[in-house]
Amino acid sequence: MGIDRLLGDEVFIQSPSGETIGPVRSSVQRNKVYISDETLVIEEGGKILRPLPNGKAEFLSILEVHFHRDPSGGRLSHYEITTRKDSSLVPAPSATTINISHSHGIQIGDGDIQSIVGSFEVLVRAIECADVPASQKEDARSKLKAFLTHPLTTAVLGVAASKLIGML
Repeated sequence: MGIDRLLGDEVFIQSPSGETIGPVRSSVQRNKVYISDETLVIEEGGKILRPLPNGKAEFLSILEVHFHRDPSGGRLSHYEITTRKDSSLVPAPSATTINISHSHGIQIGDGDIQSIVGSFEVLVRAIECADVPASQKEDARSKLKAFLTHPLTTAVLGVAASKLIGML
């Protein structure tokens, strides 16, 4: 008994270059299509066209293709194709995965602002450690404070500006 008896749908497969083959027996499920014909060339980036009973067609983008070979050499070998329905109004999921281990003082946010703040923190420390007269240090701090209190600077840096001003 092979997988063919489970394949009740007919689809057409379109390569990324536009070449179409079919009809091909398949099982179309949500975000997955299963096909047992090992001779087919199915490419990621192509399309699966599924005729519907109402005369229209459903278009599925091929996102990923895996071939599973029956280890016993039987007739259960098949393609498992991950798809996304082209006309779906459900947004494609996007996720950012962050893995943090054995860390302290983690800060998550806008990397650009964090880089700017980090640079200013280094600058403030460098002013404090500089081997120059105290009057020069005070002059540098006052000019930096004037820059950080400028309305445009505070608009760009937000609350980070007030943190930096507090360091002066």
